[in-house]
Amino acid sequence: MEHDRKSRRIRPELVLTPRTTSEKIPPLLSSAQAVSRQIPSLPIPGRTVNPFSVCLMLLLSADPQAGTMPSVYEFSPKLAAAIRGQSPTPIYDPFNSGAGTMQPGGPTMGPTLEAPMGADPYQSFGMPAGQDPFMYGGDPAFGPGVYGQPCGPVFSGVNGPQPYRFGYIPKLEIGYIPQAPVKDLGSDVEMFELDTELRHNSPFVPGWVFSSAPQFDYRAWNFGGPLSNTYRVNLYRFGWDLELLKVKSNGWTLDFDFNPSINTDTESNLTSNAWNFDTRIAATYQVDPTLMLVLGVQYWDRVDDIIIPHAGVVYTPNDVWEFRLLFPKARISRFVGHFWGGHHWLYLSSEYNVEAYQIDLTPVGSGPSNRVQYEDWRLALGLRSDHVTFDKFIEVAWDLGRNFEFEDNIQKFDAGNQVLIRGGIRF
Repeated sequence: MEHDRKSRRIRPELVLTPRTTSEKIPPLLSSAQAVSRQIPSLPIPGRTVNPFSVCLMLLLSADPQAGTMPSVYEFSPKLAAAIRGQSPTPIYDPFNSGAGTMQPGGPTMGPTLEAPMGADPYQSFGMPAGQDPFMYGGDPAFGPGVYGQPCGPVFSGVNGPQPYRFGYIPKLEIGYIPQAPVKDLGSDVEMFELDTELRHNSPFVPGWVFSSAPQFDYRAWNFGGPLSNTYRVNLYRFGWDLELLKVKSNGWTLDFDFNPSINTDTESNLTSNAWNFDTRIAATYQVDPTLMLVLGVQYWDRVDDIIIPHAGVVYTPNDVWEFRLLFPKARISRFVGHFWGGHHWLYLSSEYNVEAYQIDLTPVGSGPSNRVQYEDWRLALGLRSDHVTFDKFIEVAWDLGRNFEFEDNIQKFDAGNQVLIRGGIRF
């Protein structure tokens, strides 16, 4: 009897007590509690273990890295950005450091011609990728609407270095120089000039802009004194400017320009003296939002083969001043306000100008296909204006350093300094 009691204490028996069908689970019990009520406990010496607790411990002790569940969704940054209600970041990022002060699609100057409020057009680096920090709205080099950035009207002078405007851009300029003495000839010369251009800017390949511009120019040189009854010069230029520009990337831009032209008085058959082949290669680097460096070189095909730098700096300290200190053409502008239906800038400019034409000099004892080169320096005070759909300028310049140089048989001679009045319009 005593041995049997010891045996029972050493080897406990598992006793299952099934419930009768008449017993029901209380309705307020959870499903887990119901299962634990239906599954009997295991009597273990000193402790009772519920099977549901065992399953829970096994689940909690499982390795979370043991396997991965297959997913039918592939992560997409663009979709994630769309879910966040933002535009996806484009791959082009001209400035990739710092924090910007404006968001894409910032204030634009609309037809009301009122200045934007509460925004600095000269922002710090870190602008959203694909947006020019020197222009309101989206970058037109990416086209309107791309990346959700609207492209509003832009105004030169207010926005720092001018961005590219796509489409056709016609231009007309007219100038007049009154009579001035021609030294060593006992004569004088009066000049009229007309320059026209129909430029078209368009995207080329990603990150590049192609610009094409057929050009027509006219010059009338009226000589007085001994030459007044025998000589009047009508000169024509037919050119085509081809330019390939790299959109700003990491602060850098590149510019390749080739401008062939035919320049003649149409009085004789064309020869090689009528052709001018001008080229330019230049690069710019944006040091900071207010300073841009320009470094390049250009070649002018004239009587003299002229190689000159195309270099300098562009400094825009604020939305009032702009200093384009470049060679061969420089300009300092100051914004003077809104009146007469437009925004206006007063400016000082300087320009080095050289032209060359095939010319028939038979009336003065030379051959029918000589070549003449005209050179001058122009220092101008002017007013330029933006009127949303067009811009214009008018200036008065002091034209100095004027001289004529010929290819054959005629010595170089100078013309006296004189006033140049010039104006133009561009749509």
